[in-house]
Order: sequence, then structure tokens, then C-alpha cells
Amino acid sequence: MKKRFFGILAVVVLAVTLTFGMVACSKNPPEDKYTIVYIGDSIAEALIGPSPLSERDNYGYYALVGRTNGFKYYNHSVSGHKTSTGIVSDEGLLEVLESDTEDAALLKSHLQEADMIHISVLGNNMLQYNLGLLMLEVADPDFEEKYEAGKLSDFPEDKTLINALEEGSIDYPLERESVDGTGIVEFAFPPTLSDIDGIVTRLKELNADATIVFQKVYNPFFKGSKHLSEAVTAKLAEIKDVDGRFGPKNEYITTIEQQRKLTDYLLDRLNGILDMYLEEHKGAFITVDAHEAFQKVAEMDKKDGKVNLSEDSLGRKCIYEDWTHPSNLGHAIIASMTQDLLDELGVGSPDAVSNYKAIKLEQINRLYKGVVKDGVPFDANAAINAINSASTYMDVSLAYFKAIEGFTPNIGSTSTATNNKATSFNKTMRFNIDTAETGLMQYGEFFVTMLKDLLVDEENTFAEFKADGSMHFQLQTKAGLFGELLDDVFSAINLFADGFDKNKVGEMLANFDISGGVDSMVEPMFPGFKAKLKAEDLKGALEIIERSLGFNIVGLDYEDAGVKQILKYVAQNDKLPSNLLDLIPKDTVLKLTFDSQYYVRDVKGEDGKTYTGIFISSIGAREDTQPFAVFNVTYDKNGAMKLFLRIRFMDLRIGLIEAK
Repeated sequence: MKKRFFGILAVVVLAVTLTFGMVACSKNPPEDKYTIVYIGDSIAEALIGPSPLSERDNYGYYALVGRTNGFKYYNHSVSGHKTSTGIVSDEGLLEVLESDTEDAALLKSHLQEADMIHISVLGNNMLQYNLGLLMLEVADPDFEEKYEAGKLSDFPEDKTLINALEEGSIDYPLERESVDGTGIVEFAFPPTLSDIDGIVTRLKELNADATIVFQKVYNPFFKGSKHLSEAVTAKLAEIKDVDGRFGPKNEYITTIEQQRKLTDYLLDRLNGILDMYLEEHKGAFITVDAHEAFQKVAEMDKKDGKVNLSEDSLGRKCIYEDWTHPSNLGHAIIASMTQDLLDELGVGSPDAVSNYKAIKLEQINRLYKGVVKDGVPFDANAAINAINSASTYMDVSLAYFKAIEGFTPNIGSTSTATNNKATSFNKTMRFNIDTAETGLMQYGEFFVTMLKDLLVDEENTFAEFKADGSMHFQLQTKAGLFGELLDDVFSAINLFADGFDKNKVGEMLANFDISGGVDSMVEPMFPGFKAKLKAEDLKGALEIIERSLGFNIVGLDYEDAGVKQILKYVAQNDKLPSNLLDLIPKDTVLKLTFDSQYYVRDVKGEDGKTYTGIFISSIGAREDTQPFAVFNVTYDKNGAMKLFLRIRFMDLRIGLIEAK
């Protein structure tokens, strides 16, 4: 769903994407296993949601379903994907399925062997637009009249849908029409319906026998939701619900119950497109209703005779800190819902619940034993007993999350490589950056080459794949980057962004929302990071990330007076100082490092051609799953090995070429 953390720890996101494979429970031969493939958006991708992120394969529903049932399972979901035309690049799910590029070959090979294809993709068709303004347009029969009279000037930075339609600034996501001349708005979401048809048709071409499952979208709206700005809240409070669609008749829209019903209205229209398609194409796919499943959990928490929709409610705990993605509990709900479907189809494992208990018990023993909160030690025995006493998938989840609530887990070291001659190179292979194949979003070879020449020490920037199955990547800055080279960097960037100088950078740094980024993203991903930052211990904060991911930043002198001043300012103000670049020692050389494991494997594409991939995974080669970070292997005309990896949600392209 909607990405919120571009610009927040971007290098860590890259490391996250490269790091995580998935862990399997069973060791049965792969050909004997039921195979499930996940495609779609960031809900299934589970880079945002699992907390801590190093436990992604223990919390993400894609892995829970695969592991507890002993399936082969592959996750090819991409953050930001809509049904078509994505948020960053020109790709949505449909475009990827129709792609004939080599980096799509692995996806297609897995889809062809799938017994089940599980899809989460509808959310961005709504949430890549402003949910608050969608709610306002639905609620207000006079919306267009007010717009024409200039009465929506409170939203200069948030273009309304009508603004967007008339100015052509974004694709208009909706069809809007009044019902019986009343001004009440009915919405459809073009081209969602035609996209669903295209996706299903393409999947049937790849694999006519697979069971296709579409996941409906849940309601993430609770009191305090960041989807609703103060300006929109104030405008909603001026609107009277004359027909009682969202609560009592003739009352102004001020309560969380009314606001949530507004969101439900939009979601009913969006999720209803799946039902509409099935009316015309019976049996084309199965739906699993995350909206209903999340609502049932929310209704377990009652306060004063009503469902509790407060910020500390059980329903809110199903949603991640970014108010959009599923939390650990939310992922568990989706896993439980999917398990019910598998059991109904007769393909689920009879040992699924006991396998799930084993995963939760292992986490209790590894992450929480010895942890103390406010002087009170974690009661591991009580947690273990509660989990063992649970009889259903959902009961296990509720017992586990109730036990660990409020406790910060221990994050251990990343796994170490083991020598596996069958899946690794027989000697150390070193690669340099191939600028011709490297780029980010719209920035191509020229931009990357320019920054490389100015910023990067090429001799000390490389990727290395060792014979023991370990890999090491490092990017080192040039000496003098924070000294005499800085003006050259600003001059070069000015070619793309006029007026980009040290003063502009200082202004950007001072306005950067550290607190919001840490609270909603970094701290949940890496518990304990915020406390270290508040203690002026950046080294300790980075060590948490290193233990979790194998990623680190080295080279900063933490004893330097200027560095100490930066850390003190950050700890006291939750902001960066505007003179940060002046405070960093001029002789600082930074090195970004990433250490993980890899393995080499051949796969067959849709065209029958064999492709070689280098798979990046912190847990090494597994026979029942593969990480989605894969370098495709080719050779240049001189026989040098070339590697290419594409991370679609950032449209990041990384090219490497064998060092000679």
C-alpha cells in the first residue's frame, strides 16, 4: 500500500530488500510440495509491518502460511503496486505479468509451478490518492459547488480529485456520479475492473490449473488516523449526514464511527469490484475477506457497549504504526484467514496449528526471555503455557501478542555463512559497479556516473562473493567529500535541481521529520533504536541495525566535538541541525557495508530458457523458497560476468561487472 518512507533511512531499505529470504519448516523434497506464490503490493511484501524487521519470516503472513503448512512458497509482491501503472515507475501488477524482461523470468517460472496464486493488490488503487479527500467528496453533496466557488482553498498542498481531474496532474481514479440527482456520490475505480480481467487472463495463460485467490482490503481507519488531516476533519464536521448513511440522520460528521463508516463505504465499492467480476466469470478465482476478518477482531474489544475504535484498541493494534499496513497481529489475522481457506479446500496441513505454536514458542525463548519492562521481567513460562493451551490459529496469535505487549525484544546477530560448495562460487568473486546498468527511478547512467565520479572511491567500492557462501558489499566515499569536494557536488546536482546549495540543504535538514520517521518506521523495524538515539548513542543505534540486517555505516568519529554536537541536538530536538555539514569533520570518509549470504541457482523462464541467478539471503539456500532479491547473470563480449538486480518498488537498478 502507500509508501511513506522514501527519504527515511533509504539505504537501510535497500539493505532490507537485499537481506531477507524466508525460512522453511519442512525438509520434504520440493517436487512433493504444494506451492503458493504471492504477488501484489506491500501488504503481502511485508517489508513494512513486521516488527522487528529481522523477524519478517516469523510474522509476515506469506511465510507463516508457507511454513506452517510445509509448502513451497515464493513472494514476488512489490510495494506501491496498483492493478496497473505503479506509483514510482510505469509498472503495476499487470505490466509486470506482461513483461518479457529477464528480471521477470523468475516470477513467471514460479507462477507456472504454483498450485495457488495469492494476490493482494487493490489497496493502492484507493490509497495512492488522498483518503481524507475521498471521504470528503463522498460525504458532501455540495462538493462540486463548493469547489467551483473556491471554498476548498484550505487544501493548497493536497489537490482534490476535481483539481487533479481538471489539471490532468494525476490519472483520475474514480467514476463519480450523483444518485437520482441527490448529490450523493457513487464511485467506481476504473480501470480496476478491466485490470482484474487482464491479470486473471494472464495468470490463466501462465498456469491454467492454479487456484487464484484475491484478498480484499481491510479498514485501517481508527481514531488518530494520519489519513485524515486537520483540514479535512474540520470540513467533514461542517457536513450534515442528511440521509444517515454514516450514522444518525441529520448529524454532523464528527465521530470516529462516522468517519470509519465513510471509509467502509469506499472499501465496499473497491472490494465489490471483485464480486462484480465473479458475477460475470463464475469460479475465476476465490476471495478472502480481510475487511471482514479485521472487523471481527476489532469487535472483540467493546467499550461502553460500542466497538472500541480508540488509538489503543485491539482493532488499532492490527494496523502498523504508519496507519496503513498490517502489524504483526494484522499479518497473523491474514494468515489465520488464509489457513481457513486452505483447510476448506483440503490442502492445508493438519499440523498447521502445532507448527504455528512451534514458531511462536521459538520466538518467546529467543526474543523475550530475560527481557525486563519497568522493572518487571517477562514471564516466559506464562506465555508458553498460554500458547500451548490455545486450540486455533487465531487463539495462538492472541495469546502470543497479549504476552509480549510492551516488551522490547532482543535482536540477535545475523546468521553466519556456511560453506556450501553446491550453491556458491568455488573462489572469491569480486565485482565493480557497472554504471551503464545502474540507476534510480528516472535517473539513469549519466546521473549515476556523475555522482560516482564525485562521491565514490571506486577502488574501495565493490561487491564480493566468497566461496563459503558469504557476501560483502561496501560503498566508500571519496576523501575530501565533506571538505573541498562538497562545492563540486552541489554544482553538479544544480544541473538537475537549480538552486541546490549548502543553504538549501541546511533548510531541508532542519525541516526533516526525524521524530515521525523514527516513530512510524525505524523504531518498529529496529526496536531500541529510538532509545539509543535519545541517549546520543548513534553507534549503538546503528549496531542494532547491523545485528538485524548485516548493514552498517562506519567511519564517523563519535568522539569528535562536532559529531557530539550533532547527536546532542538530535537527541534534544528530534531534528537535524541546519549546519550539519559544517559539523562533520572534513576528513571523514564513510563506508556503507552490507554482509549477508548468497547462493547460485539456475531457473527456467516462461520461454523455456535457463537463467542463472545469484540469490541474496541471510539464511542461505533453501529448497522450499527463494528470496526475491536476485542478480541475473550474463556475460559481456569479453567473457566477464555481469550481474543485474532490479528492486521494482524503488525502480532501483544495480549493475555489477566482474573485476579484472
